Amino acid sequence: MPIKNKCGPLPRRLRPEKKKKFLLCYSVSLCITKAARAVGLHRHTIDYWMKTGYLSDTEMEEAEEQYATNLRDELKLRAYIDDPFHPPDVDQHARIYYPIENSLGSYKTSYLYRLAQAHLPEFQRHR
Repeated sequence: MPIKNKCGPLPRRLRPEKKKKFLLCYSVSLCITKAARAVGLHRHTIDYWMKTGYLSDTEMEEAEEQYATNLRDELKLRAYIDDPFHPPDVDQHARIYYPIENSLGSYKTSYLYRLAQAHLPEFQRHR
C-alpha cells in the first residue's frame, strides 16, 4: 500500500523522487489518478504541479509515448508467441521479457486491441 503524506504538504526534497515515480506509473497506466495513488499522491497535487509548471506537458507527452511503445511491444510479443520464426525477447532465465514490471502483460488480448484503437494511430479505424 502506498505511503500517504498525512501531515501536510509534500516536502520539497521528496518532490523529484515522487515526480519520477509518478511519470513511470503514468507511462504504464495512462491514468493520472491511478498513477498518483500508486506513489502516495493526490490527483489534485498532480493538477497543481501541471498548473504551476513543475510537471510539464513535455514530460506528460513523453510518458504517453512510453505507454504507446509499451502497448506496441506487448501486441508484438503476443503476435510473435505463435510465430516460431520471430520468437519474443527472453531474459537469461528464458522468461518472456517485459520492459516494465506490472506492464500490460496481464491484460487480455481483446482489451489490448481496444487500448490500441484508442491510443495508437495505426490501429484507429478510418471514419
